[in-house]
Amino acid sequence: RGYWVTLANSLRRVLLSSLPGTKVTGIKVKGITHEYATLPGIKDSILDIMLNLKGLVIDKSDSGEAWVQLVANKSGKVTAADIKTSSDITVINPDLYITEIDQDGFELAIDIRIEKSTGYVSIEQLKEKEDDVNVLLVDANFSPVLNISYEIEDVRFGDMTDLDEIQLTVKTNGIISPIESIRFAGNMLTSYFSM
Repeated sequence: RGYWVTLANSLRRVLLSSLPGTKVTGIKVKGITHEYATLPGIKDSILDIMLNLKGLVIDKSDSGEAWVQLVANKSGKVTAADIKTSSDITVINPDLYITEIDQDGFELAIDIRIEKSTGYVSIEQLKEKEDDVNVLLVDANFSPVLNISYEIEDVRFGDMTDLDEIQLTVKTNGIISPIESIRFAGNMLTSYFSM
């Protein structure tokens, strides 16, 4: 009795901080040097576009960073389906709204940097390693786990009435299943404890 509180807290911490994921960490737009700028023919500001891109769910097979490009030249909504990727990168939510083009003939071209890592990286941390002044930085929480909660209940097994049962509720972004994420976290904790 009481062990599940320790185990549940440990699992929750690992699930939220140590699972690898892929996120947008920067963008480049020709002629734009700061995030408060606007583009003619584009409904949203650069800042709004950056905030929308934070919701991009990407599956990337290898670690490190890569650049993909968003290209659109027709009036109407621009979604994540307009992003051109290589074979090792998959956009999981292609219907994600990014912005809207108001007029035909205007071409929107945005270079998007994506990185696969763990934990959270702030804009200050990104600035320390950034060489290109034209890159607009985006802070990122790499964990594919969106939310996790748990409840501990009393349970009976035969004559033993002082046992605990844990009910975990895990929500992920679709890159990894909740079961796989718990398995990953359990294996990570096992590897640390076995040291």
